[in-house]
Amino acid sequence: MKKVIINADDFGYSKSINKGILEAIREGIVTSTSVMVYGKAVDDVAKLVDISDISIGLHVHMEKTIQNPQEEFDKQIEILTRLLGRAPDHIDVHKPRSSDMKQLMPLLKQYSEEHHTPIRELGHVKSIKDFFGIDVKNENEVDPERVSVDNLLQILENLKEEVSEIMTHVGYSDDELRSISSYSDTRELELQTLTDKRVIEYFDKQPNIQLINWRDISV
Repeated sequence: MKKVIINADDFGYSKSINKGILEAIREGIVTSTSVMVYGKAVDDVAKLVDISDISIGLHVHMEKTIQNPQEEFDKQIEILTRLLGRAPDHIDVHKPRSSDMKQLMPLLKQYSEEHHTPIRELGHVKSIKDFFGIDVKNENEVDPERVSVDNLLQILENLKEEVSEIMTHVGYSDDELRSISSYSDTRELELQTLTDKRVIEYFDKQPNIQLINWRDISV
């Protein structure tokens, strides 16, 4: 049996992103999201709390100028725990740079061991990053075909019989988002794909694949 988590990164970054993620949860196949606690629209987390069949995690964001990674990591955990009323279900890292990860990995490992929390960067499930509108292997060129229905269905077909996570970046694009993010208009294409009838029917008709979330993962 293939089991797959569909995670939407960047909740809280902007109102338009939040709107898209909520729509992808309610009308599409998104089963999980991760929150940027310093985002302009992080208070919308309250809209997630009452949705019972999703996992809500921390999207760790470390600026280059951070002097004390442990203190900053603990602070972000504390903020999200306060917003949720409970600890995050999982953790992943926003734009992980190798220099950041050297400092972060020990913190992530320690937290995971102490709290039994699954973490993307620790490889607790197979991470699939092919559903992303920027081709990082080709000078970061925008490639809408990477977030098409056909490409997503091919990704799903190619999954092995294990637990996987497909990383997504859905949202609505507006002037505010374009002013703070280079990845804006393509988010709407991701949203269209993740709520497309053909994708939803794929899961209804395929007996060998199951949508799950991070709360189904034991570590």
